[in-house]
Amino acid sequence: MGVVRKHGLKVGFVVCFWIYIVTTYCWVRLQQKNDPSYEAAEEGDKYVGATVVLALFLVVYMLWFMFYVCKSLAVIRQLPPPFLFVFVITFFTFVATIVGLFIAAFYPIPSAPLDFLGMYGLYNLYVWTLAFVYAPLNAGFGNGFGSMDSDISEESGMGGDGQGGMMVGGEDAIDDMQL
Repeated sequence: MGVVRKHGLKVGFVVCFWIYIVTTYCWVRLQQKNDPSYEAAEEGDKYVGATVVLALFLVVYMLWFMFYVCKSLAVIRQLPPPFLFVFVITFFTFVATIVGLFIAAFYPIPSAPLDFLGMYGLYNLYVWTLAFVYAPLNAGFGNGFGSMDSDISEESGMGGDGQGGMMVGGEDAIDDMQL
């Protein structure tokens, strides 16, 4: 019973937020189906209330998230450096997303190339950083990360024989790497 009470408020909030967003989206799409030249941004007075409600949902969500971050600061301070790094970039990406929502950086037609480059470049950097952080250290190049140089020099034929050119390790070189 405690779990339902603990998560019930969160689930209720997310469901209300989702219903509001889907209803607004369907209403705008219905208006566009009836009139293909319809643009919700031109109907400024009609959607002021919708914008205010959306902003309130976002503010409540952001405050809720900040409450839990502040509540967990003692645990966050004790994290090992790699996990602390992941937390910092995740938190920075979250804050940038909230700011992007308030400055309309996710509009389908970006108003400035810098908005598009900044927001989507941030997400690409975040995804690539997470992929690098969670990549295994041993990528099949030998016994460990440190032995990679010796394995490559033996396979390439560049191990002290004085040849300047690089030779491919032969047909078995690809079979040795565990792709």
